[in-house]
Amino acid sequence: MKNSHANLLEASYNISDKDWRIIRSMLRVLLRQSDTVRKSENVTNAIQNIARDQDRIVFFKYFIKGQSILNVSMDQYFSVESVKRYLKRGTKDFIAVYNNGALAKLFIE
Repeated sequence: MKNSHANLLEASYNISDKDWRIIRSMLRVLLRQSDTVRKSENVTNAIQNIARDQDRIVFFKYFIKGQSILNVSMDQYFSVESVKRYLKRGTKDFIAVYNNGALAKLFIE
């Protein structure tokens, strides 16, 4: 399991910026609109597997609490660019684990 997670995480770095916007939009709809999805064990486990604390905090505030990037930056005293970077890294960690990487596999050639 750890090896496949590492392989998916490494492969996720080859996903284009356009596809990352699609992934972020899909996650935004799933995680912001459904209480059931937010409370699922898969989501909890994937959030816990986000490696860096800053990435996890930004991911949680953006996707789970529904805050905007600007609000997260003001709340956490991060620059907007830092929030975007933390969000992208956290999203990569999240999708590599969430549902055994099913979302990531859609965008990996």
